[in-house]
Amino acid sequence: MSAAGKGSLSPAKFLEAVRKGKRFEMVLLRGEEEYLLREALQEFVSKTVPPESADFNYSEHRASEVSGEALWNALTTMPFMGERRLIVLDLNGEPRKDVAEALVAYVKRPSPTTTLVMVSSEGGKIDWGEQRPESLVEVEFKLLSESDRMAWAETFVKLGGKKLHPDAAGYLVQTSSKSLSDLAAKLSHAILFVGDEPEISVHTLMKVSGVSSEFTVFNLEDAILGRNAIEAQRIAKSLLEGGEALLRLLAFHRGTLMRLWQTQGALHKRPPWQSEEVDHFLRELFSRQPFKINSFKAAAQRTSEVQLRNAIQQLLELEVEAKTGTHEVHQYFEWLWRVCGQGWKPSEPAFQVSR
Repeated sequence: MSAAGKGSLSPAKFLEAVRKGKRFEMVLLRGEEEYLLREALQEFVSKTVPPESADFNYSEHRASEVSGEALWNALTTMPFMGERRLIVLDLNGEPRKDVAEALVAYVKRPSPTTTLVMVSSEGGKIDWGEQRPESLVEVEFKLLSESDRMAWAETFVKLGGKKLHPDAAGYLVQTSSKSLSDLAAKLSHAILFVGDEPEISVHTLMKVSGVSSEFTVFNLEDAILGRNAIEAQRIAKSLLEGGEALLRLLAFHRGTLMRLWQTQGALHKRPPWQSEEVDHFLRELFSRQPFKINSFKAAAQRTSEVQLRNAIQQLLELEVEAKTGTHEVHQYFEWLWRVCGQGWKPSEPAFQVSR
């Protein structure tokens, strides 16, 4: 197998090279998206070291725990029952001084029969100084955008033999952390939960999270966009009583208002002759839920920028209070009432939530 090129590679290009049988002398897998990083590491290990020789030619170490001598011996030992050794070094945490010294010494004369893979998902690193290895290939795993997380979730479910409803993808992403590990755990549970049913819906994800309500957050979103205050209050009450976490609701509202803000900006700041550009922007913004464009456009056209900015600001304050345990639920219902009614009237450009 030939050696791969130097420098940096995207995760896709790295995996493409691995699947084509290319080998690497030194690799640094780094980035905040640990789920994709660990998947890539697992595939790289399986392609580099045959299972029958893994007991002899594969080892993992933590830079904060292993000694420099032990790491040096692992890196310089000849392979047994195979053509290469693979050493994985986790850089997370503060590397021991003797480990850093061993690495700097090793990269000056790396073993031709060893592949070193360094992993950093928490910002751990080695200061190479002027001795940065020429053969080092870096692969960065960045957090995915909201749209990319939705696409990833759909693919994950498809591999499990199911289909993910577009609304369910939106609910999952907007009420979860940015980590794919969080999404994967929820989706795996949902796949088991639905049994023989072919599709995972918003209600499925709600039930998996322990929420029982006849409504979904998208029913609530429709009521907000339509400025139906009484319906919004009724749905929100049902969701909360059914077990929906207030913080998840607030996070969902934040996503709705931010998309409304972006829609408003596209509509109000571009002249009519740029309508094609506006349409393209909105298709990108609602790439997974194009059926929502018209309702967001209608809401954006009757909302002033000042009103929307204050609605977002007050929502963020509610989130902070909810996280610190100082929030009372009636404040949320007041915010909801004003967003659906008085708070969006031009005669009342801003509103305050009573404390």
